[in-house]
Amino acid sequence: MAGWLEAFIRSVCSIIVLFLVFKAYGRRSFQDVSLFQGAMIIALAGIASIGSFLLTVPFMPFFVALLLWSAVFLGAHRLQGKHGGALKFFAGQPETVVEKGKIKEDVLHKQKLTAEDFMRKLREKNIFQLSDVEWAQLETNGALTVFLKEGRYSEAASTGKQGRRQPPMTVIQNGQIVDSALQKRGVTREWLKAELEKQEVLLGNVFLAEMDQNGQLYVDLYNDDITPKPVNELPLLRESIKKAQADLAYAALTSTNRTNAKVYSRCAETMQQVENVVSPYVR
Repeated sequence: MAGWLEAFIRSVCSIIVLFLVFKAYGRRSFQDVSLFQGAMIIALAGIASIGSFLLTVPFMPFFVALLLWSAVFLGAHRLQGKHGGALKFFAGQPETVVEKGKIKEDVLHKQKLTAEDFMRKLREKNIFQLSDVEWAQLETNGALTVFLKEGRYSEAASTGKQGRRQPPMTVIQNGQIVDSALQKRGVTREWLKAELEKQEVLLGNVFLAEMDQNGQLYVDLYNDDITPKPVNELPLLRESIKKAQADLAYAALTSTNRTNAKVYSRCAETMQQVENVVSPYVR
């Protein structure tokens, strides 16, 4: 048989087998399959494509191998649909990686994910602040399902503020300080250690720490039973600004000197503008 004719026959047989296999498999996108199913699909495609033109391999061994892999692929798929144990064996099960706002480092380690891998998955979902995440689950296909804290939202998803807001930067990862991130934020190791002391945590206990554009530090610890002491100076700053504005407004009303009263009034208006700028960042 001529080589081109044999290659044509092999290709037609491969196309027919693959068509029947995926017809029986159902209408599932590649993003919905588990890692095991994805590997099986790639193996099937490899056998079909290579066996179509590698004429040094006899036709029958190639065709038997293609049918066998197809049968195993469909058989595993059917078992997963009928038996929960088979589904767990072949595809695994979803794993909760964030619970009550705390990362479960043991799950990340089990799934061979680094802190940077996890943060990248969050960024792919337009979530740029770890402190916004209340709960997250790693699905069997590797996708991440996220539930945000009440009242929180992704900065990237907010409207009208994208140009003015900056994403937070990871300043501690796996207990190690990221000096390049500190330099970009214009702070030092001493400042970072002082902030950790305010939250009463040790550097070696920190799994991940983020610094937002306002200088606020969010810390996740290896030991989820320990809760860092919350430190947020912005509410105190806003209250101080409001008090200063109220004092200036009162001084403008009670001053007997017109010139001084005008100065107090302008200063009160300025403090009100400052409060309006600060308030959106206080959560």
